[in-house]
Amino acid sequence: TVVRWSPAGDALMASNGEGLWLVDAATGDKELIIAVPDSNTVLPRTQLATWSQGGRYLYFTEHSRTQWDRAVFRYDRDTKQKTELVRGEKYFNGLRLSKDGATAVLSVANGNHVADLYVADASLGNMRRVIEANPQLAQKPIAKTQLIKYLDADGKSRYGVVHLPANYQEGTRYPTVFLIYEDFFDDTWDAVANLLASHGYAVVKPSVGFEVGYPEEAWQKGVLAAANEVIRLGIADSSRLGVHGTSYGGYATNLLVTYTDRF
Repeated sequence: TVVRWSPAGDALMASNGEGLWLVDAATGDKELIIAVPDSNTVLPRTQLATWSQGGRYLYFTEHSRTQWDRAVFRYDRDTKQKTELVRGEKYFNGLRLSKDGATAVLSVANGNHVADLYVADASLGNMRRVIEANPQLAQKPIAKTQLIKYLDADGKSRYGVVHLPANYQEGTRYPTVFLIYEDFFDDTWDAVANLLASHGYAVVKPSVGFEVGYPEEAWQKGVLAAANEVIRLGIADSSRLGVHGTSYGGYATNLLVTYTDRF
């Protein structure tokens, strides 16, 4: 699958089940520069972020699938070397380069916060914020988040994101709302979760594993297992559990409340 042409038109980035390939447009010669085989569900997810105007440098984002760890690295077509530029729990998105390649613009966000706009040099050094997107949020209680790992009813590992109440005190159990859709892993900004957390609710975004033709069973196995886990962790009050979803999540909510009276 074609991912992107180089600005110079001399090459393209393509992907298949083995990973990301650099293809010479004139000869068709291809080089596997990032191996991310479909069969490996543990390797980080890697995506092309941008390509320098001259075509020499490719920038990629990398997101771990087992912990909140994100990075940006650069590939040099001349030296065939990959260089890590930044790494941490923050999100780095929307990377763009100036025409001369000397300046980078990107959005940066801490977990469960709105992204701000930053500029940096081509190596993402000397990074400085130029726009604070939502300064009024500094006066609001923002929920802390944590990543949980649990086993569903089939014994398969799943991940979920917990938004703790803004006034969270360890050892206290809270009324808990489950926001459901499909898979959740990253703690990106969530307006609904933060609204609920600011009013004293714990919010859980669980993940489910689907088998074609059996959506109801998937929600039962994944969401109820997540509920058991946050009760075990001492966060959720088992007598005060709610469930909410939009679009496909609304469909899933209707399935769950006809199957169980736990919510």
